[in-house]
Amino acid sequence: MIFFRRLSLATAWQESCWRQFIKKSGRLEPLMSHAGAIGIMQVNPNVWRGFYEIPALRNDISYNASAGNEILHHYLTDYVLIKNEHKETNSFDHLARLTYVAYNGCPAHFERYRKKSASKGIYQIASAFWQKVPSFKNKRSTGGSWLL
Repeated sequence: MIFFRRLSLATAWQESCWRQFIKKSGRLEPLMSHAGAIGIMQVNPNVWRGFYEIPALRNDISYNASAGNEILHHYLTDYVLIKNEHKETNSFDHLARLTYVAYNGCPAHFERYRKKSASKGIYQIASAFWQKVPSFKNKRSTGGSWLL
């Protein structure tokens, strides 16, 4: 539970700096990436059409955060854990990084990153995410565990 909470917070920070809206020409508008992803969790409506309501992704921070967390959970359970990554490395850090790579790009990015054949850009994205993670770890615990 604590692991996922920290993963979610780091993901929202990396994706949008925790912003749902930006001020444009004096008005608040939903934050949108160049690829068309929307809001605090940068959910791409083209990828997730039919799963989520586009107006709610744009205008409701709670809905966007919920959708993003469902997607993040999907990648963690259906792509990362199913590959037994937790058994191979025994590292929550590795699970977090792999989950974020799949979330940010797609499952193909996850596979390339996992097999160490990813592009330089994918490694840069993972590195930028990873720089945010220590903020969510308990620094007083041994090794800054994800679970404490």
